[in-house]
Amino acid sequence: MNSNQTLIAKSNAFKKLIFSLLLLCAFSSFAQVGIGTQNPKTTLDVVGVAGDTPGALNTIDGIAVPVVTENMTTTAIDGSKISQLVYSNNAASTGFYFWNGAAWTNLSRYSVTLDATPKDSDLKVGNVQEKVVRLSGTADGITAHINLGTTVLGANSVGNFRKAIIYHGTSDHIVMESTGAYDPATNKFVTGNGMMNVRLPAATYKVELYYTE
Repeated sequence: MNSNQTLIAKSNAFKKLIFSLLLLCAFSSFAQVGIGTQNPKTTLDVVGVAGDTPGALNTIDGIAVPVVTENMTTTAIDGSKISQLVYSNNAASTGFYFWNGAAWTNLSRYSVTLDATPKDSDLKVGNVQEKVVRLSGTADGITAHINLGTTVLGANSVGNFRKAIIYHGTSDHIVMESTGAYDPATNKFVTGNGMMNVRLPAATYKVELYYTE
């Protein structure tokens, strides 16, 4: 091998070395990505304003996902990848939904079993046990109330009414948590947040009433 051939061989070897180093750097750069941190511990590591050490909540902390207006319980639009996440602001399907490969699934969904018999909740108010009943109710879409069809709370219970959680009648996802009021004279629950009444779309709902006696 003459001097020119030796020089070319060394040049090619050097180019291969540089290419390998660049490839390695590129791989390392994309192996883990940190947002708000220079020391990512996972594929994507997002930290808040406080940095790597947990701290108080800041108003800009968090991850925002796409907000959609679709009713996720009836939409014909499929997801494109398992684990895809969106937030629906549709009144009939408010909440987070992920694509499981076959359907959109509510992230907080669980089965709500109707039971008009008062049960103990997981909370005590002072030394008084909170109670809960789970009833089916219908909204007419015109007035801000849900017709529960039957008297469930006595006068004392009504006076100590605490809140209601309203679920979609078939999907069991949470539609709203309300501090409205129960009216034993009409067997209706007035939906609202304590400041204004909220009119729900005409549908059947499951309503959890929380109160003390």
